[in-house]
Amino acid sequence: MCPESLTGELPAPKSPSGSGTRFPALRILHILRILRLGRIRNAYMIRGLALWIGLRLAASILGQVHLTPLASLFLLAVIALATYLDARRRGEDIFLGNLGIPGTGILLAALPFPLLLELVIR
Repeated sequence: MCPESLTGELPAPKSPSGSGTRFPALRILHILRILRLGRIRNAYMIRGLALWIGLRLAASILGQVHLTPLASLFLLAVIALATYLDARRRGEDIFLGNLGIPGTGILLAALPFPLLLELVIR
């Protein structure tokens, strides 16, 4: 009896080149796996929103009410990086890594609200 038949899961398909690397689409599926974990996803979205509010308030206090598109991209990068570093500090990246979610999933989970709000402000 094969081990695959015991678990019901099939092994990941190999690339056509035979080098053993996975297809890029499978990598994207691993990143999007965080979408199925509701409480964890929502926590990262709320953290991203709180960071966006704090950074936008700091920018408005400093007199930069209307940010340039480059500054908005920098703001989103700072939010993603701060959320990822916070997850590493708490050890959540190891937990999510054990669930098959890479660090880029954490980065992307923090960005929906800030990205949407930056687009609305424009």
